[in-house]
Amino acid sequence: MNLLCGLLFISISISSYASSDKGTSLIENGNFDEAYSFYIDYIKNNTKDSSAYFNLGKICLIRKDYKNAISHFEKAYNLDYDISIILNNLSIAYSLDNQPKMTLLCLLEMHSSKINPAIDFKSSEMSSFMASSYFKEYTYSKEAVSPGKNPANANELKKSLLNNGFACYPGSPSPAGSFTFKANGTFNRIDGGGYTGEDIVGTWTIKNNKLILKELGTIKYLGFGTEANNEIIKNGLGFYDRQKQWVWIKKNTIYEEIPFSSIKIDVIDILAQHNMGYSLNKYNDFGKTKIINGIIGKTIKSLWITY
Repeated sequence: MNLLCGLLFISISISSYASSDKGTSLIENGNFDEAYSFYIDYIKNNTKDSSAYFNLGKICLIRKDYKNAISHFEKAYNLDYDISIILNNLSIAYSLDNQPKMTLLCLLEMHSSKINPAIDFKSSEMSSFMASSYFKEYTYSKEAVSPGKNPANANELKKSLLNNGFACYPGSPSPAGSFTFKANGTFNRIDGGGYTGEDIVGTWTIKNNKLILKELGTIKYLGFGTEANNEIIKNGLGFYDRQKQWVWIKKNTIYEEIPFSSIKIDVIDILAQHNMGYSLNKYNDFGKTKIINGIIGKTIKSLWITY
């Protein structure tokens, strides 16, 4: 009885997107077996009704048929049912089915979507998750999230640039590319298609509470496994020739100054999708600027599903 009450209380109230009055009426009156049969027949001709799958998932939870509850909830999720409701219920269903890793990913997807889980973590439904190592991972990840701050001085910005600035996220010059700040005052980014794209180089300095960038042009990127690249690796030449000079394909100096007030450093955020995985990222946000145009950072922690 306690399990039934708990499940009905935690995010499995009657769907506000009910597929039919008959189905919801059967659930309200406690006729769960009849309601189950009704919805099984109903979805044969209404395959896109997310609320029908959601209500089937609720019934399966009450019947302690957790695997089928998960299956129906996942179908409702894929049909764009209310994400906050469906992920709350999936979190519970995965915990009851003793899949704490999946519970973790459902919870972190909610945080990634700026949704606070409406779950009683002390309830028996969540005991499998609470007893697992994934609960500690969840606690660490959600508490690590930070909105970041504007740099207070040049040293603070420099430290953050060197610690966080070597990977691009969506919104940067190329989602498949990379951007690296180097301690010698240069930067480079591989843009326009990841490892096969152009390599754009320039210099950076910090002065008068501004990050000053000069994009000097494009150099030849040699790629992996080529004879020329093997020679570079062998001699430790990096992106330079033997005279420590960039080998230019194109020069086009672009200059810009980014004030500290437009920079957010040490932002920590969660990127998660429960059926794929999650990453906890630390990055600097430069907004829409000419040279950077996005956020640059690194992954602190991640967990991905392998199929």
